Amino acid sequence: MPNQILPGKTIGIIGGGHVARMIALEAKKMGYQIGILDADPACPAGQIADWQITKKYTDFDALTDLAAKSDVLTFESEAVDTMLLTQINPYISIPQDPDSLSITQDRLIEKAFLESLNINVTPYATITAIEDMEEAVKSIGFPCVLKPIRVEAATPVQHLFYSEEDFGRASALLKKGTCILEAWIPFEMELAITVAQDANNVFTSFPVTETVYREQKLVKTITPARVGGNIQKELEHIGKLAAKAMNLTGILTIETFMTSSGSLYVNRLVVRPHHSCNYSLDGCSISQYEILVRCICGLPIPEIQLYDTSVTFNIMEEKLDEALILLLTKPDWHFHFYGKKEHRAKRKMGHVTLLGDSPDILINELEENGLLESIE
Repeated sequence: MPNQILPGKTIGIIGGGHVARMIALEAKKMGYQIGILDADPACPAGQIADWQITKKYTDFDALTDLAAKSDVLTFESEAVDTMLLTQINPYISIPQDPDSLSITQDRLIEKAFLESLNINVTPYATITAIEDMEEAVKSIGFPCVLKPIRVEAATPVQHLFYSEEDFGRASALLKKGTCILEAWIPFEMELAITVAQDANNVFTSFPVTETVYREQKLVKTITPARVGGNIQKELEHIGKLAAKAMNLTGILTIETFMTSSGSLYVNRLVVRPHHSCNYSLDGCSISQYEILVRCICGLPIPEIQLYDTSVTFNIMEEKLDEALILLLTKPDWHFHFYGKKEHRAKRKMGHVTLLGDSPDILINELEENGLLESIE
């Protein structure tokens, strides 16, 4: 049995954004101490942590200091340097294997990993020059989308092409390094599932959720997804395959496209808390953040129960004032604000979850109160 890290011990979190804040809030409810490594002294997680090291998490000495003061480490984003994690791993418990994180940081490695498990991915090609694109579209076809192979914490730059006449827009992206060209899948719905596995290989999963994106940002989720039970089972199966192959300890979110015929194509893997599962804070018997804490601390993980249908809406800067007014008039809505001091356009400032019997009624309620007006 893996070592158990009990309440009263310290969880060190690499990064201090709103994901780290949510991890910290759940961990502190369980009785853990929290340390944060983030260069911003006013970062969201630092506001509630027991202590903070105000340095960049690319600073090896600062990371070593965090490890020395903690009993276990976790991270909030893909931007963590896995080489640094590997260097300190002998001296501190990092249950989320740096090798698993490496898979999700590189789109080409991620595709190869999924293909090795016979999991559907979109057709793709490695691109280093415009000439590679001209050759690749002979098999991939149009439309197609060009992305950098490195997955960044910020919203990635990507370009959608409808013909070779559009290829000129790829030059700036290609100058930054190797890219991946993917076929554009005509999907009917985007779906995500979050699964968890502990160090004893006990596996559990959250319900499948519908995800709606605008300009590459998640806008809302609907849970459970309005799909058949066979889709839930297939996504759980994909989650089990990936978790086992990764030797996962922690949580994993799988983003997929579903076509009109019901075919699933995996778009992305994420090995940290994901916004698509934020409904779990209010709509489930346990949240994704508590499940993560339990996994990395060696505590048993339970089966997950969905309380009710939920619709979760991400509150961007442009809708913050409306959301704060609704906070005063909607006591049955579940608001979560992230404590971000800097306000800028299209920045995610919080989220709100509505629970009920019908997703259509919940969506209409959001629309009638102005939160969905700008995107629907």
